[in-house]
Amino acid sequence: MAQLLLIKTANTALKTVGDIVGVFEDTHKFSEDALQVFNVRQIMGSREEVVTKLIAMQFKTDRACRAKSILWSRTRPEEKEVWQDVDDKWYFLEAELKYLFSVSNLLPEEKTIIETMDTGLARDIVFKKMVVNPGEWDAKNTVEVKDLNG
Repeated sequence: MAQLLLIKTANTALKTVGDIVGVFEDTHKFSEDALQVFNVRQIMGSREEVVTKLIAMQFKTDRACRAKSILWSRTRPEEKEVWQDVDDKWYFLEAELKYLFSVSNLLPEEKTIIETMDTGLARDIVFKKMVVNPGEWDAKNTVEVKDLNG
C-alpha cells in the first residue's frame, strides 16, 4: 500500500481539495500537524509503482521556439512552454499547475477502485482521471499552437 497526501482545504486559486501533494510508503507516519492540514488516502501498490504510473500518464510538456529571423543577432528566439493533450494537439501552457495530480474529480466508486485494486483497466482509467488537465484547470491553457499542430 502507498499513501497519498492530499490538500484538505483550498485556500488559494492554486490549490484544490484533493490535490496530491506527495506519495508515501504505507510505513510513513505523518505528524499531527500534517494531519490537520492534509488528508491521507491509502492506495494499492507501492510508492514507486504509484508514482511511476502517475508520471507515465501525465501530459507531455515541451518548449516551443519561434525564431526572430535567420540573421545572427544577440536576441534570443521567443520561447514558451507548451503541453500536448490526449489528441496530440499542442497548447500554450500559460498558467502553471501547482500540483500535477488530484483525486478531486474522482467519484466515490473510483476512489474505492484505487484503494482496493492493484492492477487492471479500471485502475488505469482512474489513474488517468487523477492527472490534472492544464486546459480544464485554467482557460489560459487552451490557446492552440497552430504551427505545431499543422
